[in-house]
Amino acid sequence: MKKTIMLLASICLLMMPAGISFAQTLKYQNYSDESASINNLKSSYGDLCKVLEIGKSAGGRTIYALEIGRGDSKIKPALLIVAGVEPDDLTGTVSAKYFAEKILSNASADSVKALLDKYTLYIIPRLSPDPLEGYFAKVKTLRTGNDLADDQDRDGKKDEDSYNDMNNDNIISYMRVVDPEGEWIDSPEDPMLMRKADPKKGEIGKYKLLFEGFDDDKDGLVNEDPIGGINVNKNSTYNFKPYTDDGGLHPFITSELRALGDFVFDRPNILALFTFNYHNNILDAWKIKPPQSQSQGMGGRRGGAAGGNMFLPDSISYSVAVKDLASLSKFKGDQQGPGNIPGWAYYDAGRLSFCAPAWTYPQMRDTTRARQMNGRTAMPGGAQQGAQPSITREQIAFRWIKKNAPQNYMAWKEIKHPDFPNTKVELGGFLPYVENNAPEDSLAMAAESSYKLIYKLFKDMPELEVETPLVESLGNGVNRITLTISNKGKLPTNTVAGRRVKALQSFLIRTKIAEGQKIESGKKVTFIEEPIPGGGKIESKFIIIGKGKVEFNIGCPTAGYKNVSVQL
Repeated sequence: MKKTIMLLASICLLMMPAGISFAQTLKYQNYSDESASINNLKSSYGDLCKVLEIGKSAGGRTIYALEIGRGDSKIKPALLIVAGVEPDDLTGTVSAKYFAEKILSNASADSVKALLDKYTLYIIPRLSPDPLEGYFAKVKTLRTGNDLADDQDRDGKKDEDSYNDMNNDNIISYMRVVDPEGEWIDSPEDPMLMRKADPKKGEIGKYKLLFEGFDDDKDGLVNEDPIGGINVNKNSTYNFKPYTDDGGLHPFITSELRALGDFVFDRPNILALFTFNYHNNILDAWKIKPPQSQSQGMGGRRGGAAGGNMFLPDSISYSVAVKDLASLSKFKGDQQGPGNIPGWAYYDAGRLSFCAPAWTYPQMRDTTRARQMNGRTAMPGGAQQGAQPSITREQIAFRWIKKNAPQNYMAWKEIKHPDFPNTKVELGGFLPYVENNAPEDSLAMAAESSYKLIYKLFKDMPELEVETPLVESLGNGVNRITLTISNKGKLPTNTVAGRRVKALQSFLIRTKIAEGQKIESGKKVTFIEEPIPGGGKIESKFIIIGKGKVEFNIGCPTAGYKNVSVQL
């Protein structure tokens, strides 16, 4: 199986855009090694790549961003790639840095050179570096949040009852405890796999699921106040859910998210974000519409019809874009969670937002006892469910690991636990970080798949074109000038949401006239009300009295600018 994966990875590395060749051995890196490799890009690629320090994590680790492009980066339309937002997503970080290194190593190829001349690429390889260090720790521990000290049980102490390596194997495993108040049951697919009981189907929980550990502070609870922290991908303002252990007390409490917010809002040229995220809004397309409270009574010049979907132009542009990208998005996603960064990127930061996982395991057919004849699924107590539910990412991972890497799933083994006398307690389950990350010999395949998807998105950025202005003499020194402006790209020039949240500048035509001239019809500053969609075209007319040169500056930061002059 390992030879097959390596062969597929080699094939993927050959399937690249014309003029590009690139190959390297990929592996997971701890924060120190990752930081060194990021900073090496600056010395290796000179003026093409800047390394920016945009903030600090809760644990004091520097958060880096790469700025890639030629010339003045801030005046060119930009795409931002963000990785390391999920607390256990190592593959996304590898894929983001792979994208940067491949673009830079092929910057002289015609196809890449043309892109870097027109656009700017920003990459944040590891937005939340703290929890990923659990993979490299002496005792490997799956972390669910950053290093922010937190009093989860509200007893006035912070992080006083964390996990313990009870069997001295240098791994913090899952621990299941038989408990009638538990939420978890054995999966019908395989007793090694667990899932939450569904009361709507008459299922009754059997276990409580914890991480390996003791009641360190002797308060009758186990691991109720572990080290850290906040999951930054649950802490944004978009659909924020309060009162959760890992979501934070209020939105944007994390220094990591504030660093991202400052970075985005300080750069009005960023049109779109691609986030490595366990939700996939390319294969599972969003239905873009404003909150109900925003859609009432906002008619008029810039709001559209009262009660309507004022974000309709964005919705159409987004739908066209994801349809174009769908064939390149290979990995199934989970449901969109509360407080997530991709949702914030669109609804609160006003940027086009795309997201997908960097990796999921290949899907394998279920041949276990749970698959009954005629596609029916056995339920507890002998009940039957008519149609087999859709397979989850956890099931996909379990099936692949069980067949190809069984060492990455620990069979449940009973232990004696001093805090649960006369109660069955077992250690087992997925080893830390294996459920959502590629085996290292599959990293090249995963990274190349993401590269092709994001490269296509980068190529789809807007591209302004202004036809030679049409000048018509109306007599007596009066001229009508017609400007025809096209967007040759596939993404829109800007977004309605960006204008609504006042995060993006509008598309403008600025007119500069000479002394003695007068604008009889038209304005010195013309606001183009709606974004120009990919492949779209608009016309704007001016009547100018007088002779001499008239100059037009056309565009916006997210689409770039064109300067046109007319001699009357």
